[in-house]
Amino acid sequence: MKLIICLTLILVNFAFALDPSSEYLKTPKDYNLKYKEVKIKTDDKAELNTWIITENEKSNDILIMANSDIGNMSNFLPYANFVSKNLKKTVVLFDYRGYGKSSNYTHSKFALSDKILVKDLRAVIQFVQKKYPKAKITLYGFSMGASIVILAAKNENVESLFLDSPMIDPNDVLARVSNKNVFLNDKDFFDLTNSADQLRAKEMFIIQGKNDNVTNANITTKFYAQSNIQKNILILENNKHGDISNLYADLYLYYLKTCLIN
Repeated sequence: MKLIICLTLILVNFAFALDPSSEYLKTPKDYNLKYKEVKIKTDDKAELNTWIITENEKSNDILIMANSDIGNMSNFLPYANFVSKNLKKTVVLFDYRGYGKSSNYTHSKFALSDKILVKDLRAVIQFVQKKYPKAKITLYGFSMGASIVILAAKNENVESLFLDSPMIDPNDVLARVSNKNVFLNDKDFFDLTNSADQLRAKEMFIIQGKNDNVTNANITTKFYAQSNIQKNILILENNKHGDISNLYADLYLYYLKTCLIN
C-alpha cells in the first residue's frame, strides 16, 4: 500500500522571525505513537520539553528535529509519525526555551534567530548521547532550524545532517525578507558561508528550492561545495520558501529515508 502522509507543518505561514506558540496542535497520542515526555536541563538551568518517540526500543538510529522559527515541536509530528512507524527509528522532538512547554524565555518579536537556540539543541544532543551511548544521531533542520543544526554540528559529533533550505548568509536572508523590522543580532555568529568544512558530521543531505524567495540556492550550493564529508544535494524547482515538502512529498520522504538508513 502506498503511504499517504499529510505534511501540514504550518510552513505556509512564515513569520520570518521568532514566533513561538505554547499550544500544541497535536501530541504523539493523536498519532498513536509510543513516546515519553521528558524535561532536558541546559547548563544554565532551563528546561526543554521533549518527546522521545520510538516504536523500536532497540534502535540506535535517532533523528533529532530542530524546529524553525514558528510554533513549536508539534509542527514536526507528521514526520515523526512516518519515521517512527515506517522506518522504526527513534525520533526526538523538543521545544526551544520560550516555545511550547519549555522554560519561559522572551524572544524579540522581530528577531530572525537567537544564539540561545543553539545552546538548547546542543543540550538535547548531549542528553541523547548520554542516554543512548551507541546512538547514530541525525539532525534535521528546516530554514532557521537548519542554521541552528549547522551551528550545533560545529561542536557536537553526529552521524548525519538533513538540511532543508538552510539560512547560510544572514545578510542575504535579511535583504530578502519583506518585513524590514526583522533583525539579527550576532550576524557574524550566524554567518555560515565559510562553515561547511567545520562540521563534525560524517554525512550531509541538503534539499533546496531553486526559486526560494528567502534562502538563496546559489549560496546553499556554494556552502555544499565547501564540505569535505560525504554529501548529497537536491535542487528542485519551486515557488517559494517552504513549499518543497508539499510539492515533492514522496521524494522528500524518500530523501529523508535515504539519509536515515545509510
